Amino acid sequence: MLDACVKCENMHKACEIFDEMKTQTNLNADLITYSTVIKGFCKQKNIEKAYHFLNIMLGSKITPDEALINLLLECCFSTGNTDKGIEIFNIMNSLKIPASNITYSILIKIYGRARKIHKAMGVIEIMKKNRIKPGLITYTNLIQACFKAKKPDFVNDILNDIQNQNLKLDAIFYSKVVTGFQQANRLS
Repeated sequence: MLDACVKCENMHKACEIFDEMKTQTNLNADLITYSTVIKGFCKQKNIEKAYHFLNIMLGSKITPDEALINLLLECCFSTGNTDKGIEIFNIMNSLKIPASNITYSILIKIYGRARKIHKAMGVIEIMKKNRIKPGLITYTNLIQACFKAKKPDFVNDILNDIQNQNLKLDAIFYSKVVTGFQQANRLS
């Protein structure tokens, strides 16, 4: 029932069901229940409500998984809420939830949207420190962040790093690089 409300984007009813479940039954909300509600608010780009339910979940001693954290981070990116994204990433770290290339890629997008290019580039260093090899999507997001922040000179360093990593590049990557340099008037 809760999932059906979320799919129909009826979050008012979803919250009623959630509250009823917690107060009038012996059912305890679990990770799936919280994830469903949070997903609904993220779908509506309501990061504040999603974050509120994350806090209720944490107060109930239920630890989110990486997929839920990534969902929240993606919502922070789509709403432009950099501070909340960093806060959620810090919660993830404090709970010792392992981050993947996907998590770091979203974090780079968050910093890139805020034009905090040094922070975005720092994510790559954090990944290397944690022995996580940045993937092509991670680098593509970083390059897009550089172009968005009007810092095309940084792209050459990233391209050198990619070459040292021996990553297999794809058409999407090349398209983003060429388009970025064209828009920066760096290609003739």
